[in-house]
Amino acid sequence: MPPDPASPAVCVARASAVPGACTEDGPGGSGGSPLFMLHSVPAVVESYPPANSALRLWALDASSWAPTASTTYVADIAAANAAGAALYAREYELPVDFGMADLSPLSWEGVAAAAATNASLFERLWRVHGKSYARAPACNLKDACADALLAYINGTGVDK
Repeated sequence: MPPDPASPAVCVARASAVPGACTEDGPGGSGGSPLFMLHSVPAVVESYPPANSALRLWALDASSWAPTASTTYVADIAAANAAGAALYAREYELPVDFGMADLSPLSWEGVAAAAATNASLFERLWRVHGKSYARAPACNLKDACADALLAYINGTGVDK
């Protein structure tokens, strides 16, 4: 669905994943309309499951509105509570940081299959699943939590 023409949203930056998306005459005749959506997940307080606050910026195809990329930024909630303000930093970008061809279910299935035998990749997935929360419970590839996360990623399970 196209963005609401009455929306006060404006393009503030040009995303590398979608060249020209925020130019005056962006793709698909957008006329400079933003082609991105910003989501906040989870709450901005420490929560269960343990995770930091995150913002996700999506790049969308101008004609189909299908997501083509996303960049996730996280704020360390413990540090924000101590400092009195949250500072968001880039955590990862999809599909680039996980070597995916695109954001399709097939690509996610490939990431899950690779992570099932690659401890380093699994650890990275586990870390970003918790939004780099320092007090997140530990999980390694041989644990039941690994089976649950990989099943969630490949679409055969439910996030727990």
